Amino acid sequence: MLQAFQRTPHQNLPIQPLPILAVADSGSNFDIFETDPGSSIHPDVSPAEKPFSVVVHAYGHPENALIKGMLRWRSINSNSWNKEPLSKVEEQKWAGTWTPPNPGNYEWKVELWNENESYETHKLNKAENIRTLRAERSDLIQANWHQLSKLSLSEINTFPEANPSDVFLLPPIFPVGNDNLIGNNGLGHYSIDKEIGDAITFGKFAANISFRGITLAMTLPIHCSSTHPFRIKEPSQFSAKGIPDLISEGWQERRAKWESIFRYWIVQGIEIFELLEITQFPLSFWDDLIQSLRKDFPHISFITKEKLTEEERQKMLSVGFSDCNEFLNPKKKDLHLDPQKEEPDESSFLMENTSIKCLSSDPKLKVSLDKIANKKFLLIINNTDPSIKRSAKIHIENSGNNNLKEQKLYYLRDLDNGRAYRWHGSNNHITLKAGELEKKFLIELN
Repeated sequence: MLQAFQRTPHQNLPIQPLPILAVADSGSNFDIFETDPGSSIHPDVSPAEKPFSVVVHAYGHPENALIKGMLRWRSINSNSWNKEPLSKVEEQKWAGTWTPPNPGNYEWKVELWNENESYETHKLNKAENIRTLRAERSDLIQANWHQLSKLSLSEINTFPEANPSDVFLLPPIFPVGNDNLIGNNGLGHYSIDKEIGDAITFGKFAANISFRGITLAMTLPIHCSSTHPFRIKEPSQFSAKGIPDLISEGWQERRAKWESIFRYWIVQGIEIFELLEITQFPLSFWDDLIQSLRKDFPHISFITKEKLTEEERQKMLSVGFSDCNEFLNPKKKDLHLDPQKEEPDESSFLMENTSIKCLSSDPKLKVSLDKIANKKFLLIINNTDPSIKRSAKIHIENSGNNNLKEQKLYYLRDLDNGRAYRWHGSNNHITLKAGELEKKFLIELN
């Protein structure tokens, strides 16, 4: 029967447009700073075939400078970059979009420079500032998932209403041997347990699902019983637990057999595969399998609910698995969140988890300090009463995680005019002229 997972739409999608900070250097280029230092380690997630938008806040360049920019992106397996333009939308702000065409892992970066520098001399091949993005099927991120039972093949007419693009997840429907592994009496992964149906039953079921616009997923264990046809033919190539040997001599042919099984079920209508105990198999097997299948079926996705270490998780994501735990196992505290109310203001590029406590002796001057990169901080001073000239002492608290207070001497760069000032320790003075509403400074440590 049908059982709905408890889930909510994915809560960790990046801000759209994603804010990026660009600060002009001493030449004609810009230094691009991460708004979230962890994003290069843990990639952003976004729906495939949907525009991924970026807004770039640029500072430190002369007022009359003609700024040009672009977005570059590519598949993680590609050597060539695609280009999309950045357009100026208002003073000190540029915007652009790029669209990942299929599920998979991508690299992208922002490039901004002064137009006075020729395109040929601009350092387009800099390896810095490359971010990563994992494009997922939109139904992995946004749809409702429903767990089916083995009897679902013959009970399609009893299903409750489901929305188009929802996902129905089938359990293993293959024959099972006495050892509770897949395969019985010479029948294996191409067959259906005769107690729940046959190929005709499945064909009618899949056609019904497709007609309703629902995505079909299947749990596919790669464990073979002693009477599985693969194990009958090559018993020495299986462990006692029915795990096939996919690395010793002859591994190419054995891997090809399993790829053929996936291709068969894709043709039958399966678009998402849930796989079990994936760490029991070589990483190269999953890499080769997923890349080969996606050449012909780029929409296919792979998930697992196996409990992985962080290192294992990152490896599996790198070869093309989707992060099932993020999509199907939300924390209870997230169940009632309205994602539309959780979206930050798109003009903000300060992340809460990088903020450092900073105080002003003048209550009319509101200050904030955020770490935006290694040894780089952004100080913002908002003047709530600009009717008169204001001077105040700025005090930086020691949070235990920042290395700013301990620095004896460091430099502030005014992002409006590029001027540099020297500061000492955690207490310094700042002055705002009458009429100045806001000042932004880049703090750079030696």
